[in-house]
Amino acid sequence: MLINSLVERVNRDKIEEVILATSATVEGQTTAYYIQDSLKNLDVKITKLAQGLPVGGEIESLDDGTLFSAFKNRSNLVSNSD
Repeated sequence: MLINSLVERVNRDKIEEVILATSATVEGQTTAYYIQDSLKNLDVKITKLAQGLPVGGEIESLDDGTLFSAFKNRSNLVSNSD
């Protein structure tokens, strides 16, 4: 499963931050929650893309400026390093 691979990589490579970039759909938000839950016991900062993504929009259709804004304004979901 891909999530297991992500968890293993975070552990193995000592990843400091995982940025979630899922669609703003119910399915995308559910996927983000599942990934967040899978990583909750690891010492990793978990963020998600924020401003710049229209509600209900698809990440594949964003222009560079909007995507840059989303990365720049991402917010913490969980931080186990605090």
